[in-house]
Amino acid sequence: MQRVYEHIPVLIEETLEHLQLRSGDHCIDCTVGGGGHARAMLTRTSPSGVLLGIDVDPQAVVASGAELRSFGQRATIVQANYRDIKRIVAQQPFILPVNAIVLDLGLSTDQLNQERGFSFHDSGALGMRFDGDGGRTASEILLYASVQELARIFRTYGELPSAHALAKAIVASRADITEHGGTKPVVSVPKFVKLIERIVRSRRKTLHPATLVFQALRIAVNDELENLSAFLPEAVGVLATGGRIAVISYHSLEDRIVKSFFKRESRDCICPPQTPVCRCGHMATVKVVTTHAIKSSEKEQSVNPRARSALLRVAEKI
Repeated sequence: MQRVYEHIPVLIEETLEHLQLRSGDHCIDCTVGGGGHARAMLTRTSPSGVLLGIDVDPQAVVASGAELRSFGQRATIVQANYRDIKRIVAQQPFILPVNAIVLDLGLSTDQLNQERGFSFHDSGALGMRFDGDGGRTASEILLYASVQELARIFRTYGELPSAHALAKAIVASRADITEHGGTKPVVSVPKFVKLIERIVRSRRKTLHPATLVFQALRIAVNDELENLSAFLPEAVGVLATGGRIAVISYHSLEDRIVKSFFKRESRDCICPPQTPVCRCGHMATVKVVTTHAIKSSEKEQSVNPRARSALLRVAEKI
């Protein structure tokens, strides 16, 4: 029996509304996941619209392929990192001209429920790689990084006031949080969470002390902020004039990158304010569609609690 990939896509109606999709449009879902946003876009662009789905997670590629099978050749799914969108489009020229791009940066329920180390409720080992292999795992970072590197990760990606104290405690307690038995030692999620609870004090009562620590590690393992920064100019580059890009983020670090990029790229000059004459030669490439980030409705949040932190921003290529 095939396992069902669990994911409830957020802000679907708001995303469709602001993308202004029409019949026959060409769309790219850069984090296709279980295919929720992709299905909605294919339905909206029927009968002839086409979609290219991208995901670095091989399990998501399989799941979305099954979810979108009924659309036949209108849907193509590839396993790749969305930061390489320019190269991917060059390899899939059928998608040109690109009228709409969606990037949903949220974790799926499936990823949280697979004992891959994404959730602090897991009982296994810390992994956290979206692609399942490749670079360092979260366990390897915790077991081999210096106090200084660990503190930087927690401070930069988790904005933790206790970043240095946690980093020192991890290095001092490596033997206590490590499990042996596989091909190499790994960090036990339950043991690591107990260490976090001893050191970290959450600034909000409703926020578990491990939340921001796991966020920081996941971002570091998958180069998430670097990927987003590299992706945005490439995505605008592949969009057709009048095409729109929608990005759904889930924490301030991601949203800040998207907001700053859209703001900068909507201006003809990005010289410092004190510069009397423009010297940068920069020309605006987008028009900001959403003046403020769009949040999910209370109704959606009641059905899908993860939608509470979702922020949607949209821009149009000019």
